Amino acid sequence: MKKIILGIIFSVVFIYHSFKGADYNNILEGLKNLRLFYLLPASILLFSQLPIRSIRLGLLLNPTEKLNQRLLFPISCIGYMAITILPIRMGELVRPFLIKTKSNVPFSSAFAAIVVDKFFDLFSLLCILFCIILTSSFPPWIIRGGLGLLFTFVIFFLFMLILYFRTDQCLRLVRPLFKKISEKNRSRIEDLVYNFVKGFNIISNPRMILYVLFLSLLNLLLCGLSVFCLFSLYNFDLSYTNALFVLIITIIGINLPTAPGFMGNFQFSCIMALNFFNISKDEALSFSMIYYFLVIGILILSGLFSLPFLKLSIKDIIQQIKKDINLNFDK
Repeated sequence: MKKIILGIIFSVVFIYHSFKGADYNNILEGLKNLRLFYLLPASILLFSQLPIRSIRLGLLLNPTEKLNQRLLFPISCIGYMAITILPIRMGELVRPFLIKTKSNVPFSSAFAAIVVDKFFDLFSLLCILFCIILTSSFPPWIIRGGLGLLFTFVIFFLFMLILYFRTDQCLRLVRPLFKKISEKNRSRIEDLVYNFVKGFNIISNPRMILYVLFLSLLNLLLCGLSVFCLFSLYNFDLSYTNALFVLIITIIGINLPTAPGFMGNFQFSCIMALNFFNISKDEALSFSMIYYFLVIGILILSGLFSLPFLKLSIKDIIQQIKKDINLNFDK
């Protein structure tokens, strides 16, 4: 509950600062001059992230069980819709839950694959961000933010390596903490850890790592190209590198505590990024809103169209996740 309240507070603050001082008549007048043709390639490029992410998830799950894209693609679409509309990023549990429900992959292994999925997203983002920083001039706080992300990445990567290659030793270190837990529950926790580590199996396959990294970079580069198309929609005289910068700052913004739908965080971070390139507040706000509705619309519609393929509703998914969590705690 506290996380929901914090997310709502962040969103309200960001919404206030995003819309503060905007001239709505000027925004409406600007909308008349949009080159609407560019909405089509921008939409196609934004949608392309879904099959790319689905293929990447399949590769991460391959060591545990090979799942075909007829199953994984709707799971990916529903999962990203859930991340968009559910509070406190509860949607992150939907993909591993659906994978567990529709296959023989344990929830913990599926969740580990999602963790690795996020790891590659972060690494790809860092690669592109540092290339931009090295070739452009940005304020010191941008560089400090990049170094902070690098530190987070290194810690996360070391944790993955230690847990994967030294699983037994890690369990021995934490066993004293479980003295008051029954033997049955202790065994269940250890089984969860071993299943979780299975999701890291890609670490031992350098060729697969390169393939997954390629897909991760491709995904970001195509999303950056979609932002560049939206620049053409507004006739902004900005480069593809500028589009990648706007994309990355927006991604960082929506990963802060936020209300469902990323409202406020999305607009504020996008406006801040555009301010670096001397785009006026009114144009930046207008751009952020069209970009926002395009992204959110594609994610939600893709998820809704995918629900019938799995014969599920969002209500069914949430209820089953809560039921599974309660059962796990009761046992």
